[in-house]
This record gives sequence, structure tokens and C-alpha cells, in this order.
Amino acid sequence: MKKTFHWMSLIPVVVLMAMVTMNFLSIRNAFRGGWDQISQMINQRDMRLAAIALDEYHARNHRWPGNIPDYLQKTLPIQNRLIGSYNMSEDVWGTPYQYAFSNGEIAIKSAGPDHRFGSGDDAAFTLPMTRKEAIQP
Repeated sequence: MKKTFHWMSLIPVVVLMAMVTMNFLSIRNAFRGGWDQISQMINQRDMRLAAIALDEYHARNHRWPGNIPDYLQKTLPIQNRLIGSYNMSEDVWGTPYQYAFSNGEIAIKSAGPDHRFGSGDDAAFTLPMTRKEAIQP
């Protein structure tokens, strides 16, 4: 007797493929969320390092560096085995930081992953200056 193919025999295969796809998508999304969180932590660390370097420069020289991005790049060379060196005057997404000096504080702002200042994903780090008089750059 000859066996005939019945479409119902495909149901276990389709269910298995759907389960594998859903697992893959949930793992991918969890991994993606992890990288976003890691990037934000690195960005906060970099802004903190930049603020400290600028504060130390100001405390020693009683003025701000003439070219802040160049100063940070020379002062804070970061080497990473995975990505090599990168520019400390830019956030981890490649957008130059914005700097503000007022009320005895240094504020460094990052545009965030969307590269636009003023949107909801911006980040900032503020540090009280060692020398309290605010000298504008």
C-alpha cells in the first residue's frame, strides 16, 4: 500500500521552525540590548574622564585648553584590543561632545545613539570644578 503525503504531517516541522525563530529573535534582542547598555556605560566613563582631564588642566593652567578636542585626544589616548584607538573627543557613537563651563561646573554632553542633541537619548556628565571661578574657554 502506497503512503500519501498529508499536509498535517508538516505541523510539527512548522511549530519547531517557529520556536527556533522566536528563540533566535529573543536572543538577538537581548544581545542588542546588552550592547546598548555597554555603550552607554563606556560613554559615561569617557565623559567622566574628559571632565576630570579638563578640570585638572584648568587647575594647573588657570585657563581652558585652546582646542579641547585635540587636548583630550592627546591626553586620554584609549586603546582597546577589539576596536583599536578611538577619539576621546567624540562619544562612542562618533558624535563630538558638547562642553559647557559655568557656575563652577564642567558639563559634557553626548548626543547619544541617534547623533542628535536635544532628543531623549542624550547623556550628560557634570563635574564641580577644582577652582571655583568659571573662566570661559
